[in-house]
Amino acid sequence: MSKLDVKEWPSLAEIWKDFKPPLRPSKGELKIYENYLKVILRKYKKPKILLLGATPELRDLFASYNLDVTIVDANQKMVSEMSKLVKKKNKKEKVVYSSWLDIDFPENSFHLIVGDHSINNINIKKWPYFFKKLQKILVLGSFVILNCMINPYRNRLTAKDLAMDYNKNSDYYKNNNNKYLRLYNVMYSDPLFWNEKKSTMAWSSAEAMKNSLKKEKSIISEDQLEKLVDKIHGNIVIYSPRKLELEKILKKYFSIVDIRINTKHPVYEIYQLYLLENNK
Repeated sequence: MSKLDVKEWPSLAEIWKDFKPPLRPSKGELKIYENYLKVILRKYKKPKILLLGATPELRDLFASYNLDVTIVDANQKMVSEMSKLVKKKNKKEKVVYSSWLDIDFPENSFHLIVGDHSINNINIKKWPYFFKKLQKILVLGSFVILNCMINPYRNRLTAKDLAMDYNKNSDYYKNNNNKYLRLYNVMYSDPLFWNEKKSTMAWSSAEAMKNSLKKEKSIISEDQLEKLVDKIHGNIVIYSPRKLELEKILKKYFSIVDIRINTKHPVYEIYQLYLLENNK
């Protein structure tokens, strides 16, 4: 994880409680997580789980099954803020403060590793190193569950297009899934934000939008813009390849057992949930 990524997360921690799906796990995604967890529980009655990050919804899921969970995250403030949102306390939960690239556990420590958008915060060039680390600390034949952001968009939408549409169809954007379907379209197609060669998306910030629209007048007010981007400020880079590229990399280290998405809304085509087996 880059130093820039770690630096920016504290500001997100403060407003995370105000976020809704798709930025946080949706009910449909949590159902997929639980179904995958049941697959693991059929093989391991008392699995040891490593959670990449401190996602409250996943911690609640594991707590409901009274499972042994180790959280690993480099950002203490993020863990602290996420812990305030946890609804079910888990006495078997512990926290290790470390970057994901620097995790240091003995071989065969875990039966399951779970990450919600975790690898999207790691430079793709470092994925091979990271996946080899996961292989070592996993029991052979055990599992990984990853919710990965991919770029499914082919049509281009610019920030100006989005701002004009927001003005004309403001009711459409009251639905958070609708809003992010369009917002992601900009982030994954406008060259101001998307780099196809590097498979990187510069996450939408109010400042970035303002800069891209500075030559346009009376398209969107500052208050509207803040609402559109959920007051997210900063410069976070998301490493988000195309689906085929992602799966080509994953197959080098794991077997893909299953792939699911939340089918309730098209925005969830971005979020691909993978059940992977560590058998290579």
